[in-house]
Amino acid sequence: MTVSGSINIEVVFALPDRQKLVSLSIDHACSVKEAILKSGIADKFPDQDIFSCSVGIWGRAVQEDQSLREGDRIEIYRSLLIDPRSARRQLAEHGGFMGRHSQGQQPVNKVGESSRKGQESAR
Repeated sequence: MTVSGSINIEVVFALPDRQKLVSLSIDHACSVKEAILKSGIADKFPDQDIFSCSVGIWGRAVQEDQSLREGDRIEIYRSLLIDPRSARRQLAEHGGFMGRHSQGQQPVNKVGESSRKGQESAR
């Protein structure tokens, strides 16, 4: 703990193409929501509704009224663009798969798209 009962924390939010991490010193009695407000991170992403997103501390989901401790990292989670089960089904329908690949097959990142660039042009 630092001077006068304040603690050092981080607030982080990411989009696929950019991310922002804000380090700040706040009062030890601050909640997650108050820390997000004080971080000003919502101003960096005006097109995102940050306050409707789920939040967590170091990968563990928490409520916005959760109190904070020294060194906590508040993570703001965006909604998934596609349900993981649906993504697996779509990949399977197109002969793709996720995870480790068997011999002779290449992992697929997007429906029908090989993870090795230029593989099709080499054939």
